[in-house]
Amino acid sequence: MPLHLSDPVKAVLARMAAMDDRDGSIEAARRYLLRISAFSGPGAPMLSVEDRQLPQPVRIYRPAEGILPVALFFHGGWFCLGSLETHDSAVRDIAKAANCVVVAVDYHLAPEHPFPAGLEDCMAATAWVREHASELSVDPGRVLVFGDSAGGALAAAVARHNPWLRGQVLIYPVTDAAMNTPSWDTFADGPTVTRARGNWAWDLYVPDPAQRANPDAAPQQAEDLCGLPPALVITAELDALRDEGEAYGERLRAAGVTATIERWPGLIHGSMLMAEVLPEAPELLARIARQLRAFAVLAEDGTQAI
Repeated sequence: MPLHLSDPVKAVLARMAAMDDRDGSIEAARRYLLRISAFSGPGAPMLSVEDRQLPQPVRIYRPAEGILPVALFFHGGWFCLGSLETHDSAVRDIAKAANCVVVAVDYHLAPEHPFPAGLEDCMAATAWVREHASELSVDPGRVLVFGDSAGGALAAAVARHNPWLRGQVLIYPVTDAAMNTPSWDTFADGPTVTRARGNWAWDLYVPDPAQRANPDAAPQQAEDLCGLPPALVITAELDALRDEGEAYGERLRAAGVTATIERWPGLIHGSMLMAEVLPEAPELLARIARQLRAFAVLAEDGTQAI
């Protein structure tokens, strides 16, 4: 069945194809993602941006003065690609619109550091933010997590281990290693994410297939999701990961978690990094920011907005 792609998406995919010099090596894949991230544009100005070592590197984005909510951000890249730089512009835009301090975590990547090294970094950074809230001028009662793709898997795992968090935003998240949903069949050859690249990434991230049923690697495998922070799960219509993200959102709902699932029509995987080339991308960033703000505000009856 032919894909129905909008003209802007077709143009983006053509530009990506022209830039694609990947040769199967991890180094080439990392360079390619960094080049693609230029589609994000310059990003919003910040009051301050600070890099720290925890020992893992983090980048702290502050949009304004005062005691603000804080969100930890875990970048995408199939657990083996991506960095603070690839997502810098998108994080700036979200921090500004959410009026929220964002702590972006430069977690260890596979294959040099396979599972669970990256998750351990994200867990440690989350604990550090809560413990150092006064130093960071953030509210320890308003800590959130969000992430795209592989970062969505990391955010989901961190939230499962830290139910005290105020909310989680999962953007076209990886949730399972099986890659056996209908959307994986429909979009096995892309656009952007393919089954071949998914298999490649899982082999790097979790070399032992038996460990891929570990819920810390694949959130969909968790037996109990009760009591977790409220969630927004965003999926892209033209994305192989679409169905597994939505299935995880449905499991959250079934466990009694307040969860909203939004499928964005016409969008492809990676749209969060395309604010300058896809008309819908700025709206997507604004939606993420709006939800972070909502999670950080308690309604009069003590419930959280979603």
